[in-house]
Amino acid sequence: MPPIMRGSPPIDRGTAWAKFTRNCGIWALLGYGIFVVTDRSDGAYLGDTGLARFGRCIDAMNQAPEAAWVMLEKARGQGIAHEAASAAHVWFFECFGPQRTICMIDPENVRSLALADRLGYRPFGNAIHEGGQVTLLERKP
Repeated sequence: MPPIMRGSPPIDRGTAWAKFTRNCGIWALLGYGIFVVTDRSDGAYLGDTGLARFGRCIDAMNQAPEAAWVMLEKARGQGIAHEAASAAHVWFFECFGPQRTICMIDPENVRSLALADRLGYRPFGNAIHEGGQVTLLERKP
């Protein structure tokens, strides 16, 4: 299985199952969550995007829905992440109304920071998450 998050090793079956069931539970509890992104031509998995509440151990990350996106390497640099994340945001705001959303990104992940900027996110702080520095960003309605 290829790593899909910058610098992250492949995950084991148990971790993958835990993430899958977490994402299913978020949809059941909140009515929104993470979408799977697939290739239009063959249905192949390309990544995930959406908005959720992950219950992070960072207080600032629990004050609004959190935007998330992750793409396989083969899907990067083609505008797929922007198209998918934009569509997820439009859907979310149509269903739940305009509101502040947040995200956190490794400050060395230039592509993800650029996507966040294109989506309208602006930095509002920094934090430590799982032992590494992250930039906290927000998008106001």
